[in-house]
Amino acid sequence: PLLLQTGFRAEGSAKLLLLFLSRPECLSYTQREIAVILGISLGAVNKSLQVFDNLKLVINSGGKRYFGKFKEIVDRWRFVLSDIKQKDLSLGRFSPISDEFFRIWKVFDLKKFNSYWGGEPAASIRTHYLSPELFNIYTYNENINDLLTMLRLKRDTNGKVEIFKCFWPDNLNN
Repeated sequence: PLLLQTGFRAEGSAKLLLLFLSRPECLSYTQREIAVILGISLGAVNKSLQVFDNLKLVINSGGKRYFGKFKEIVDRWRFVLSDIKQKDLSLGRFSPISDEFFRIWKVFDLKKFNSYWGGEPAASIRTHYLSPELFNIYTYNENINDLLTMLRLKRDTNGKVEIFKCFWPDNLNN
């Protein structure tokens, strides 16, 4: 609700936040370049940048953009991501057929299924520190049967693995 009251457009703003957080060099790109990278309209980029500036998330000064309140940017990202997840991007919740999954999950090559670990597993891979309790997977595939077979997952509304449709352009994956 607060995001909507401030004119924060969820999908375009989420893509733009992700772009800036994952590739800070894009702060210096033109609005047109950003629109092409994200596959959104120039107007959506303009509106999102105006909102970011009004909220002091990304500040435009002297023709250059800078991160403003970085902690708030991360907090907004969490809210926007939560809002996006509620927009039917979930392809379902699943449980592994065997508990072995929780010991060997890192060996699975999701990229060959155009899919990526998110949330706690992604943080674990990056930091080599966390032990995930919940597993998020993001995929560009509508048909996830091959992915489910490889991971040996079964549908379970209370499962610890949730698969979502990717909502950002593939060129932001790293």
